[in-house]
Amino acid sequence: MIIRAEKIGHIERSPVRHVEKPKAQRRDNPISADVFKTMLSHVKDQPFRDLLEFAWDTGCRPQEARFIEGRHVNLDRGRIEFPPEEAKGKRRWRFIYLTEKAAEIVKRLMAQRNAGKLFLNRRGKPWKSFAICNRFSRLKEKLGQQYAAYDLRHSFATRQLMNGNDPATFAALLGHVDATMLFKNYEHVSTDEDHLKDRLKRTAR
Repeated sequence: MIIRAEKIGHIERSPVRHVEKPKAQRRDNPISADVFKTMLSHVKDQPFRDLLEFAWDTGCRPQEARFIEGRHVNLDRGRIEFPPEEAKGKRRWRFIYLTEKAAEIVKRLMAQRNAGKLFLNRRGKPWKSFAICNRFSRLKEKLGQQYAAYDLRHSFATRQLMNGNDPATFAALLGHVDATMLFKNYEHVSTDEDHLKDRLKRTAR
């Protein structure tokens, strides 16, 4: 607003012209399996529980879960299929592969919906990002720490790395072109002392 005020002549010079923009901080807040179990114990409504469990199991982006419709589901191939024009980046197909639990959720929701979004809130309306944020804010009182929907995706990636799975494979599961983003954003795994010692023991056997 200040920059626009300068452009249209309401003020002569912006007072923040030379203020440096702070660097973006990388969020590093993975959710452990125990914390996730506790989180679910505080979620009483099935719609939000479905959203959490689906994201936890598949590692999908929060907005992807919100936009899934029946037409995106390919149960024969065990995956959700977003065409390029509906996928992030709009350049290639995005496939979200389903675990047994995720497939069960999708099948149940498809049986309840004739059309439109699969994941709906308690009022039968599509989830909005701010509504999901509000639910996590309420969970903070129960868990003692603030989490966000995207932390479920980070948790998926962290679990894959900690289990020693092939980075290229689960980079594809996350919808990345290659593993570059993983090495950039999940370097905390390489500084986890207990994890490194455990991996060393396994390779020494």
